[in-house]
Amino acid sequence: MPVDPLTPEHENAIRSDLAAVPAPPWRWIGNRGAGGPQLVTDHSGRQYLLRAAKPVDGRGDELLDPAGDYPIYGDLQFRDQREGEKYSLMRNGNELGIGRTSCNPDNLVGVDNAVANWLMKSAAHAAALLAELDRVRESRAGMTRANADWLEGIGQDHAAEMLRHSLDMDAEIAATEEKDSTTTVPPATADFFHPGHTYADTEVEWQFRCDTVTTHPAGSDRTALGWRYFKGQWEPYAYGEDEWELHQLVGHTQVRDTPAAPEPVLTARQERLLAHMRAASRSVWSTGPVEDLYRAWRVRTPRDEARRDLAQLAELGHLTRHGDDTGRRYRLNTRKDGVV
Repeated sequence: MPVDPLTPEHENAIRSDLAAVPAPPWRWIGNRGAGGPQLVTDHSGRQYLLRAAKPVDGRGDELLDPAGDYPIYGDLQFRDQREGEKYSLMRNGNELGIGRTSCNPDNLVGVDNAVANWLMKSAAHAAALLAELDRVRESRAGMTRANADWLEGIGQDHAAEMLRHSLDMDAEIAATEEKDSTTTVPPATADFFHPGHTYADTEVEWQFRCDTVTTHPAGSDRTALGWRYFKGQWEPYAYGEDEWELHQLVGHTQVRDTPAAPEPVLTARQERLLAHMRAASRSVWSTGPVEDLYRAWRVRTPRDEARRDLAQLAELGHLTRHGDDTGRRYRLNTRKDGVV
């Protein structure tokens, strides 16, 4: 189904709807015997967004199902905040419901709530944004081809040929990557978890996605770090060599390769910071001076970003770190190989 071009009004509406709801990431939690699914956000601590309310009788107790003695769950509750309220709270859907007419208020046609509004419009918003992205990509490709024609028209035949060759190579690489993404890669044989691989045991609904492997500072024992799926939830987890041997015995096998993480690159801000460090007389850097530097550059960024930029430069070998977590200091790495 064709989607109309994204107008500035539509874009502003999407931004407004998104700004009105709690920040992501959102996820579903809950229990079949205790209220069913509940939508929460894990941003800045867990906060409920959507859940079923517990009806109560006249004494304030939960209503129980006579057949099974289980609590009866009723109306949906939404995270809601009204003008003038300092904090948001959970309000019942019946209270927030919008009736079709004033004469027929029980026939609901909407819910006066930001979360409900976003859930209702999110599919349409996503379709509009993806359609606009496709149009931008198509237009960009056309403009680039047109640039080659223009270069040729003014006598820059070699430049035009090089540009077309580059575009053809990009298209060929994209086609190869798409083909590779649909090709089944046979499991690698190894004596331990391997980064970029996911392991599973379907009998117990267990999975483990290995992101990296580290070794003990005082020995050679390996530990795999990643995410484990168990009892219906994903959680960060670590497995040692003993666990690897145990899992192999119970039939855990690699089920697929996960995409390798892209090579880390510096942001424009980090590149500017690194260039300044190389030209400056200061020998030791910490979060405070970098934060002051960003203010002088009129770069509006939280303190965590300054700390993260220093850590990223150290991780890539541009800086060496000194001190513990409470007193981190960094020096410019002057080794030619860039290895700390």
